[in-house]
Amino acid sequence: MNNTLLTNLIIVGVFIVYGVINYFIGRTCWEYLFSYIPHLNEKVFWLLFWFVAWSYILLKLLNRYLPHGINSLLSWVGGFWLSILFYLSLLLLGILLIKLLNSYFNFLPPALQNPHGVTVGLLIVLGLLLACGLWNARNIERVPYDVVINKEAGNFEELKIVLVADLHLDHINNKRRLEKIVAKINESEPDLVLLAGDLVDTDLNYFKEQQMDKTLQKIQSKYGVYGVPGNHEYYNSADINDLMSAIEGGNVKMLRDEYVKVQDSFYIVGRDDLTVGQMHGAGRKNLSSLMKDFDKKLPIILIDHQPLFLKESQENGVDLHLSGHTHGGQLFPNHLITQRMFEIDRGHLIKDKLHVIVTSGVNTWGPVIRLGTKAEIINIKVTFNKQ
Repeated sequence: MNNTLLTNLIIVGVFIVYGVINYFIGRTCWEYLFSYIPHLNEKVFWLLFWFVAWSYILLKLLNRYLPHGINSLLSWVGGFWLSILFYLSLLLLGILLIKLLNSYFNFLPPALQNPHGVTVGLLIVLGLLLACGLWNARNIERVPYDVVINKEAGNFEELKIVLVADLHLDHINNKRRLEKIVAKINESEPDLVLLAGDLVDTDLNYFKEQQMDKTLQKIQSKYGVYGVPGNHEYYNSADINDLMSAIEGGNVKMLRDEYVKVQDSFYIVGRDDLTVGQMHGAGRKNLSSLMKDFDKKLPIILIDHQPLFLKESQENGVDLHLSGHTHGGQLFPNHLITQRMFEIDRGHLIKDKLHVIVTSGVNTWGPVIRLGTKAEIINIKVTFNKQ
């Protein structure tokens, strides 16, 4: 079985499972809630329900052909539905488990066995989760870290870095949202701004038409703005080079297995995303060959979208490894998964002389809410000490 056929079968399987879960949710909603609304026809309910349920999929398939207003509508409707679906599925599974246990042990009071009372309680809990999640997603926090690198860096004694990842610029994370992020970055008066991938999440035409490059140009950084691509740059772009050029129009130097030496004092290494191998066949460069001409007495800062291959960074003398990608799970309790997928899924890890900082990102992807994670911009104060 070739890879293309296997991939197509997996996609079909995912769509079938998604449809079955939605049908179960829709049937439950109709029986316990919407069937009691006067004059609401069941056929009308199902027509509206399936439109909402598949709106995010429709957006991904048709966004290049639809007007921006329709794309924006589908983004919000689909994003909220994915949020609702996730927690409604967990809550309903919990209710079914409790009902099963109650059938054996009969421990629930009559009020909690009334399906209408349970429905009202379920809607209240769901509403609170969505409200809290939307607040978490749209309010940006500034998270500080202090890092000491025991190397000399020319005339630098300290360096103020702002790390931002996972902007996922699209019809939800739009130009107005980007302006808010840029303003937050500038409040920190950074020496250096580093963008750790997944910057653009929609078709390139929208990025250009909204002139988001001009918004990026407003970032104020003493020694420049540097970025790397993430997996979504490859998923959503027919021409990765065209996308990189558009971002660089915002005065962002994109590094794809490249490096720069800043003020002859420290290095910034930008890794291409692992997805380059899946999408274009040729994998990314070997880190040791990329760094073979380095003066490793100088500090080395590496940006890699996915927080993997930390040992490779450690073995090659990297001092500060910066990543995003994980969103910290984005929705509780998904962090239990990301914590097992990555050695560190968010926060600050010290491995001997290597500092690793992973941000949970500034924007969302898919569901428009966050629970258990922050929308964050990272402020890193680096202190250089001569050994």
